[in-house]
Parts: sequence; structure tokens; C-alpha cells
Amino acid sequence: MSREACLENHPLEFPAEEAGKDALSQRFSSFDLLLLGKELNGEGRKPDLEPREGILPQQAKRAGVPTWLMRIASDEDASDKDAKDRFALFRPDEGTECPLWHELPEWMRTHCAGKHLLLDLTTLSGSSLFQLHRSARIAGNVRLSYAYTTPKRYPQVDKPDAIPPVITRAIKQPYGYRSFAQEHTRGGRRRHILLLGFDRHRPNKFIEHYQWPLADVHALLGDPAYVQGGVEQAKRSLGSVYNELESLGHVKVINPKLLWGRDGEMGVVDALSELCSDVGSVDIVPLGPKPTLLGCIVYWHGLDESRQQQTRLLYDFPVTRKVRTTGVETTWVYPDVVVPRSKS
Repeated sequence: MSREACLENHPLEFPAEEAGKDALSQRFSSFDLLLLGKELNGEGRKPDLEPREGILPQQAKRAGVPTWLMRIASDEDASDKDAKDRFALFRPDEGTECPLWHELPEWMRTHCAGKHLLLDLTTLSGSSLFQLHRSARIAGNVRLSYAYTTPKRYPQVDKPDAIPPVITRAIKQPYGYRSFAQEHTRGGRRRHILLLGFDRHRPNKFIEHYQWPLADVHALLGDPAYVQGGVEQAKRSLGSVYNELESLGHVKVINPKLLWGRDGEMGVVDALSELCSDVGSVDIVPLGPKPTLLGCIVYWHGLDESRQQQTRLLYDFPVTRKVRTTGVETTWVYPDVVVPRSKS
């Protein structure tokens, strides 16, 4: 597997204190624009802003970096167009465009050529992140870095039973990441890998939907979790199935903020590489914090074409809802995860 063009294997960390904010502002001078997500909730309204979602726009404003917005298009966004499979891109003073998912590479090639984009993992939807990363690689003339801001508290961890289960859409493969090996492969070893998050019973839906035997299921557990109590909540998200997987030796501990490992800690890409090396077909289900989703995307794009055809990314595309976190802890910046292709 070839590596993604990532110049740093771990994120830079900027604490929420004022000194950290100054350092983050200085870092912003290297970006040409900030791309945020602004999804609608289940009722078609914009949800309230979480405290951590305001950090990057504040720093962009201080550094004079333009901010664009992106979300899955609604009927209102697309006006007379069919909103299905479109993304709404909002650029200040330039109106809204609604390209189809397969038009995004050309859109980026035209509007973002030579630019260094900072993508906000905190606010951009999984759908947007899948397509932006893929499109930047196809366009070949765009530089991507990523940022993620962690909260101080996550109420669902404190009182998991008091918060209703997350609302999700249908389970499917993201556009442009299609693999058909599972449908056509008979026999051979298979593996189904769940990256655990905090949403209870969400991973079980995948096991039940596909009727996966637990002998083929593995779980990646993020430790250290970015909020206190997160490890135990991630275990509880699977219920009794977690104990069964643990007894089978099918639980692997990772550092969820790392793409590749360091100092004896295993990153997301390392863990996936190890688990997928000896099997014929693989399912990867990213349900953990957004940096683990980024790790899955980076891993998939590092595979050769034949291996990509054996590797399904499966996702259930959760619907944005009311505020879920409190406070601001640390901003992680992943520099130069995608760099422009050389002209030589």
C-alpha cells in the first residue's frame, strides 16, 4: 500500500488557551481558504452552533482567510435542479452552486487550483468529507489540510441513556468508493471492521443488516478517547457484542487522532493495514470521531486499484441534530494530507 502524500504523520495541537489561539492564528497564514460544513437538521433547519464550531471561523477572520460553506443540497438550495446527489457550496458574494458529486473534481480544479484549503472535520458531514478528499486527489492541483476541534465534555458520555439514539440514513457505500467484491466473491476470508464511536447500538445495525458472523467482525477502540469516559461509552455502543469480540481477541486499541502510529501507539491507517493484509475482502465502518473517518479515507486511497475493489467503506450518514458537546479543549491540525501532483 502506498502512503497518502502526508508530510506529517500526526496532528499539530493547539490548546484552547489564548497562547494556543495565537499559535493557531499564525498557522492560518498558510491557508488560502477555510471550508466549513453547515448541514440542516432532520427538520430542515440549521442546528444551533456548538462552542467548538466557532473556533476556526474566528481564526480565519483574524488571519483574513476567506470562509466557504458546504452541505448536502436541499431542494431549496438547488432551486429548479434535482437536489439528489448534489452538494451546495456557498461562496461569499458569489452565490450558491450545486454540483453533482461526480462534478466536484472539475469544480475544485476550476475554483481551487493552486489553493491550500483547510477542511473542518468538526462541521463537514461524512458525505462532504468523502467527496472533497476524493475530488482533490482527482483534480491534482489542490492542497488539503484538515482540522478538528475537541470539546471539553460530551453529555452523551455522562448520561448515555438520557440522549436518544442518533438518527441515520440508509447504510451504503459512498459515491466514488464503490467495491463489488463482497457481492461477487465466493469463499475466501472476509473481515468486517468497526471503528467505535459513542452512539449506542449504531454499530450493531451494520452487523444485523448484513448478518455478519462475529468470527469475522473486529472492532477498533480509540484510547485515549478525546473526552473523559469515552472509552467505556465506545464499548457500551456495541452492548454485549463488545464482550464477545473481546473474548475472541477481536478488539484492537488505537490512538484515534493519529493517521499513522508513533511512540508505540497505533494509528488508524496502521491498524487497518494490519487487519486487512491477510483477507480477501474487507468492510470498514467508520463510526468514531471524524479524525478516524479521515484515517479510513486516507487508508482507502492508499490502496492499489485491485485492493480498492476488495475494500468496502460503509457508512450510515447521520443526520445533524441539536448541540451535542460543551466547551472547547484542543484543535488538531493535520497538515498537507493531500498535496498537488508534480508537473514533471
